[in-house]
Amino acid sequence: MKAVVMAGGKGTRLRPLSCDLPKPMVPILNRPMLEHILELLKKHGITDVIITICYLPEQIMAYFGDGSEWGMRITYFIEETPLGTAGSVHNAAELLDETFLVISGDALTDFDLTTAIRYHREKKALATQILTRVAVPLEYGVVITDVNGRIRQFLEKPSWSEVFSDTVNTGIYVLEPRIFSFYEAGKEVDFSKDLFPYLLKKGEPLFGYIADGYWSDIGNLEQYRLSHFDLLDGKVGIRFDGRRLADDIWIGSGTIIEPGATLKGPCYIGRNCYISSTAAIGEYTIIGDNCTIQAQAGVKRSVLWRNVYVGRGCEVKGAILADRVVLKQDCQVLEGAVVGKGSTIGRGVLIKPNVQIWPDKRLTDRLVLTSSLVWGSCSPQHLFGDSGVSGTANVEITPEFAAKLGAAFGCLFAPRSKVAVATDGGKAARVLKRAAISGLLSSGVSVADLGSVTAPVLRQTITARGLSGGLFLRLAGADQLSIDFYDQSGLPLAKGVRRNLENLFFREDFARPAPEKMGELYYLAGLNERYLETLFASSAERWLGSHLRVFIGYTGKALSELVQLLAQQAPTVFVGRELADSRELGRETLAARADLGLWIEPTGVAFKLVDETGLLWREEMVWNLLVYGMFLRGRRQVTVPITAPGSVEKIAAKFGATVQRCKADQRSVLLSEPPPLGLPAYDGLAALALVVEVMLRTGLPLSALREDFPVPVRKTTNVHCAWEYKGKVMRSLLETAGQQRVQLLDGVKVFHQHGWALVWPDAEEPLFHILSEAETLEEADALTKMYLAKISQIIS
Repeated sequence: MKAVVMAGGKGTRLRPLSCDLPKPMVPILNRPMLEHILELLKKHGITDVIITICYLPEQIMAYFGDGSEWGMRITYFIEETPLGTAGSVHNAAELLDETFLVISGDALTDFDLTTAIRYHREKKALATQILTRVAVPLEYGVVITDVNGRIRQFLEKPSWSEVFSDTVNTGIYVLEPRIFSFYEAGKEVDFSKDLFPYLLKKGEPLFGYIADGYWSDIGNLEQYRLSHFDLLDGKVGIRFDGRRLADDIWIGSGTIIEPGATLKGPCYIGRNCYISSTAAIGEYTIIGDNCTIQAQAGVKRSVLWRNVYVGRGCEVKGAILADRVVLKQDCQVLEGAVVGKGSTIGRGVLIKPNVQIWPDKRLTDRLVLTSSLVWGSCSPQHLFGDSGVSGTANVEITPEFAAKLGAAFGCLFAPRSKVAVATDGGKAARVLKRAAISGLLSSGVSVADLGSVTAPVLRQTITARGLSGGLFLRLAGADQLSIDFYDQSGLPLAKGVRRNLENLFFREDFARPAPEKMGELYYLAGLNERYLETLFASSAERWLGSHLRVFIGYTGKALSELVQLLAQQAPTVFVGRELADSRELGRETLAARADLGLWIEPTGVAFKLVDETGLLWREEMVWNLLVYGMFLRGRRQVTVPITAPGSVEKIAAKFGATVQRCKADQRSVLLSEPPPLGLPAYDGLAALALVVEVMLRTGLPLSALREDFPVPVRKTTNVHCAWEYKGKVMRSLLETAGQQRVQLLDGVKVFHQHGWALVWPDAEEPLFHILSEAETLEEADALTKMYLAKISQIIS
């Protein structure tokens, strides 16, 4: 016996899930609806199948092929124009010369087809409709039969006043080939609306078989979700893949569930998933293959398709997430919400109930989405933020992304240029570095692989070796990765160059030289030794004879190798120990009886400082110390960012020197005079060299130096602001400044009688930063509150 499976549906009521997917290919329990139908047919001995297809037919044909993988033989008929249910089946009439079955490929059922076919033959029917009983028949075709099962009346989608029965047509029919004689091929004809009413009028033997079992036509998104719940409740007799952990929990092969994770059944988790130790998977949850649920995230009564990433602290309740959806940290997706394929949801986003997001959308951080997003995006298209190009490792920043980014970067340089590439030693950074190198080489640029070194070592190597630029990959959190780009001077790329790089990336306008013109890969060694020699060679003898003792806390492979090398060169001066963060720096410095302690983050850039008493120096006090050290070296002018404390001008006045302000970014500060000679604000070990030099020159401990510096009082806060209002806020703040002195280097800095306030927009998130400085805490707090109120008023 043969079966005709109607699989031409667009599934418009399932959008956005079916925007680029035929409805029969929408997954149920991680497999297409159509696959479940084929398995049902095979279960009842039907292996010769004809599939009629219309919408995106190539997707169905590519997935099922000739059917041999399922032990079936599949023939396809493509409708060039929609012909209705009966019209599409007529296309296959020449192959249907005996009793055959017609079934929808986009429903979910476990009906006993064998019994239905036997019933049809016993009744000697021309057509038998398989019927079922439903609680609310308004959306279906109601069928009335007599006591013998013969159909007496049809009523398509009745109103309540017309509901004479709860027995409805399921769209599954057993037919005789004689039925094709009642209508013409190539005409649009529907079984339930046209053909069956016509046959009924002619008195042809039409019967209805009321089947036991489960059936759902999955006509909308709510039915789609509830059908999964029915599966988990055991109401549908279909196959579950994976092993059963408990009576109602199924786990696919290769899935890792960390100890401590909470699983509450019924739930289903597909293959090769990762569930963090503090994640919670609630009841009625279906998770597709290759999904990641991070720490403190919760998923409940939801359906997740394949390759979904749920970030730390996210909550997904009663929602549907399609393939490759990325939820960044602390998102909430509430009941009835649907997120389409390939969409990325920014940190802290709240998606309200029943909101639908069409495929491939990007939502900016901390957005509250109250209505569906069909066109456009809620995020500006840019690569660079305040910290290079950042994203979730192997989710947003994938090997493909890194290779593409490397190719775009390579196109900024002339052929046969040389570019340095390095990492901080993290595993994800090392893996993705190889992809970035491939992209660079493909553009005709040669690459010097520095291995795992710090960013300052990379910057020095670029200038010392005369390279054209550099690329540095580093971890920026538990699962975050950042990629930093440097020019031929070892400086972060200028804004205009970053814009060119973004344009190349998005246009994919890459150079593709002939194979023999591709770049060469080579390796450089001994870089840490040369870096330390530059920093400490001139003062090494003074250090060794001073009896100073320095504790250095570090973490990460690249920095570990550098600090250990330094400790080997001067073991009486430097004591190094791995510290995950700076919280134990004071205690470790006291335990080592050191004169100062320094903790440096893995890239070698940012650092924390404590004195011999174990007291942690605030950032503004560190600025005082560094500027003081530069003036001790004889500098007449020092450049600092606009965010540096006003006390640095007071220190400059004591030396008869000046301070110049610049933008609050690495490039602007380093541009004035790069380390090791310039201000070491972005190089932990260079800062250490300067601090020790200050102590040697003055003969004072750090605690005594601290007491000599003016102590600024500062307050910082952030305020949310949608991207589209940022320009308006900046303009309005400038207009309301009146006669007060204003600096516009980076944001708006307004000077008041007892202090100043700086307001600037974040480059990566929809918010403003407010930094206030005054003579007292009360005045600083008042300035902060004043600008918070101003921004809120402008937005409202």
